[in-house]
Amino acid sequence: MKKGVKFDYKQAYNKNLKPSARLHYLENARHDQDSPAKKYGSPMKMGSHSIHKHMGGSALLNYSEARDLEEDMPVDKDATGGRSTANSKIQAGKKLKQEGRAQKKSERKVKSLDRKAKRAERAEASGNTKKADRLKRSAQRKKDRIARKNK
Repeated sequence: MKKGVKFDYKQAYNKNLKPSARLHYLENARHDQDSPAKKYGSPMKMGSHSIHKHMGGSALLNYSEARDLEEDMPVDKDATGGRSTANSKIQAGKKLKQEGRAQKKSERKVKSLDRKAKRAERAEASGNTKKADRLKRSAQRKKDRIARKNK
Protein backbone atom coordinates (compact mmCIF):
# COMPACT_ATOMS: atom_id res chain seq x y z
CA MET A 1 0.00 0.00 0.00
CA LYS A 2 1.29 3.48 -0.84
CA LYS A 3 1.98 6.14 1.77
CA GLY A 4 -0.94 8.31 0.65
CA VAL A 5 -3.45 5.48 0.99
CA LYS A 6 -2.05 4.52 4.42
CA PHE A 7 -2.34 8.13 5.57
CA ASP A 8 -5.95 8.34 4.32
CA TYR A 9 -6.92 5.16 6.18
CA LYS A 10 -5.17 6.39 9.34
CA GLN A 11 -7.07 9.70 9.21
CA ALA A 12 -10.35 7.93 8.40
CA TYR A 13 -10.21 6.23 11.81
CA ASN A 14 -8.90 9.28 13.70
CA LYS A 15 -11.47 10.03 16.44
CA ASN A 16 -10.25 13.64 16.80
CA LEU A 17 -11.61 14.59 13.36
CA LYS A 18 -15.20 15.44 12.44
CA PRO A 19 -17.21 12.53 11.02
CA SER A 20 -17.51 14.30 7.64
CA ALA A 21 -13.73 14.73 7.37
CA ARG A 22 -13.18 11.09 8.34
CA LEU A 23 -15.66 10.04 5.65
CA HIS A 24 -13.76 12.04 3.01
CA TYR A 25 -10.46 10.41 4.03
CA LEU A 26 -12.08 6.97 3.79
CA GLU A 27 -13.54 7.77 0.34
CA ASN A 28 -10.15 8.99 -0.88
CA ALA A 29 -8.39 5.87 0.42
CA ARG A 30 -10.90 3.53 -1.24
CA HIS A 31 -10.74 5.49 -4.49
CA ASP A 32 -6.93 5.40 -4.55
CA GLN A 33 -6.93 1.68 -3.79
CA ASP A 34 -9.43 0.84 -6.54
CA SER A 35 -8.03 3.33 -9.06
CA PRO A 36 -7.28 1.97 -12.57
CA ALA A 37 -4.17 4.16 -12.60
CA LYS A 38 -2.74 1.89 -9.93
CA LYS A 39 -3.53 -1.22 -11.98
CA TYR A 40 -2.49 0.05 -15.41
CA GLY A 41 -0.19 2.97 -14.69
CA SER A 42 -0.68 6.43 -16.13
CA PRO A 43 -2.78 6.89 -19.30
CA MET A 44 0.36 7.64 -21.33
CA LYS A 45 1.84 4.27 -20.40
CA MET A 46 -1.35 2.30 -20.97
CA GLY A 47 -0.08 1.01 -24.32
CA SER A 48 2.33 -1.32 -22.54
CA HIS A 49 -0.39 -3.27 -20.68
CA SER A 50 -1.06 -6.78 -22.01
CA ILE A 51 -4.72 -6.15 -22.85
CA HIS A 52 -3.72 -3.23 -25.08
CA LYS A 53 -1.30 -5.44 -26.98
CA HIS A 54 -4.24 -7.61 -28.05
CA MET A 55 -6.31 -4.57 -28.91
CA GLY A 56 -3.59 -2.96 -31.00
CA GLY A 57 -2.09 -0.67 -28.38
CA SER A 58 -3.39 2.41 -26.66
CA ALA A 59 -6.18 4.36 -28.30
CA LEU A 60 -4.25 7.53 -27.51
CA LEU A 61 -1.18 6.33 -29.34
CA ASN A 62 -3.03 4.93 -32.37
CA TYR A 63 -5.17 7.98 -33.06
CA SER A 64 -2.30 10.17 -34.16
CA GLU A 65 -0.79 7.40 -36.30
CA ALA A 66 -4.02 6.26 -37.95
CA ARG A 67 -5.36 9.68 -38.95
CA ASP A 68 -3.99 12.92 -40.17
CA LEU A 69 -5.07 15.46 -37.59
CA GLU A 70 -4.95 18.26 -40.16
CA GLU A 71 -7.73 16.53 -42.14
CA ASP A 72 -9.90 15.99 -39.07
CA MET A 73 -9.48 19.47 -37.66
CA PRO A 74 -7.99 21.91 -40.17
CA VAL A 75 -6.37 24.90 -38.54
CA ASP A 76 -7.48 28.28 -39.79
CA LYS A 77 -4.77 30.90 -39.39
CA ASP A 78 -7.42 33.56 -38.81
CA ALA A 79 -9.34 31.97 -35.95
CA THR A 80 -11.55 35.03 -35.59
CA GLY A 81 -13.64 33.96 -38.58
CA GLY A 82 -13.36 37.41 -40.12
CA ARG A 83 -14.78 39.17 -37.07
CA SER A 84 -12.98 42.22 -35.81
CA THR A 85 -11.30 41.62 -32.50
CA ALA A 86 -11.27 43.94 -29.54
CA ASN A 87 -7.59 44.64 -30.07
CA SER A 88 -8.11 45.72 -33.68
CA LYS A 89 -10.93 48.02 -32.58
CA ILE A 90 -8.67 49.59 -29.97
CA GLN A 91 -5.89 50.07 -32.50
CA ALA A 92 -8.31 51.65 -34.97
CA GLY A 93 -9.59 53.98 -32.26
CA LYS A 94 -6.05 55.02 -31.34
CA LYS A 95 -5.23 55.68 -34.97
CA LEU A 96 -8.33 57.86 -35.37
CA LYS A 97 -7.40 59.80 -32.22
CA GLN A 98 -3.87 60.41 -33.52
CA GLU A 99 -5.20 61.57 -36.89
CA GLY A 100 -7.65 63.88 -35.12
CA ARG A 101 -4.88 65.34 -32.96
CA ALA A 102 -2.67 65.92 -35.99
CA GLN A 103 -5.55 67.64 -37.77
CA LYS A 104 -6.23 69.91 -34.80
CA LYS A 105 -2.53 70.73 -34.47
CA SER A 106 -2.28 71.77 -38.12
CA GLU A 107 -5.42 73.90 -37.71
CA ARG A 108 -3.87 75.65 -34.69
CA LYS A 109 -0.71 76.36 -36.69
CA VAL A 110 -2.72 77.88 -39.53
CA LYS A 111 -4.60 80.10 -37.04
CA SER A 112 -1.29 81.16 -35.51
CA LEU A 113 0.01 82.15 -38.95
CA ASP A 114 -3.19 84.12 -39.61
CA ARG A 115 -2.79 85.99 -36.31
CA LYS A 116 0.83 86.85 -37.14
CA ALA A 117 -0.20 88.12 -40.57
CA LYS A 118 -2.90 90.32 -39.01
CA ARG A 119 -0.43 91.69 -36.44
CA ALA A 120 2.03 92.43 -39.26
CA GLU A 121 -0.72 94.32 -41.18
CA ARG A 122 -1.64 96.37 -38.10
CA ALA A 123 2.01 97.16 -37.40
CA GLU A 124 2.47 98.27 -41.02
CA ALA A 125 -0.72 100.37 -40.89
CA SER A 126 0.47 102.12 -37.74
CA GLY A 127 3.80 102.92 -39.41
CA ASN A 128 5.97 100.48 -37.45
CA THR A 129 7.80 98.90 -40.42
CA LYS A 130 10.51 97.17 -38.34
CA LYS A 131 7.93 95.24 -36.31
CA ALA A 132 5.94 94.43 -39.47
CA ASP A 133 9.06 93.08 -41.23
CA ARG A 134 10.00 91.01 -38.17
CA LEU A 135 6.48 89.48 -37.97
CA LYS A 136 6.46 88.74 -41.72
CA ARG A 137 9.85 86.97 -41.50
CA SER A 138 8.67 85.00 -38.48
CA ALA A 139 5.49 83.94 -40.30
CA GLN A 140 7.50 82.90 -43.36
CA ARG A 141 9.86 80.78 -41.23
CA LYS A 142 6.87 79.11 -39.62
CA LYS A 143 5.32 78.37 -43.04
CA ASP A 144 8.62 76.86 -44.20
CA ARG A 145 8.81 74.63 -41.08
CA ILE A 146 5.24 73.42 -41.65
CA ALA A 147 5.98 72.70 -45.30
CA ARG A 148 9.11 70.68 -44.37
CA LYS A 149 7.20 68.61 -41.80
CA ASN A 150 4.35 67.86 -44.21
CA LYS A 151 6.70 66.47 -46.87
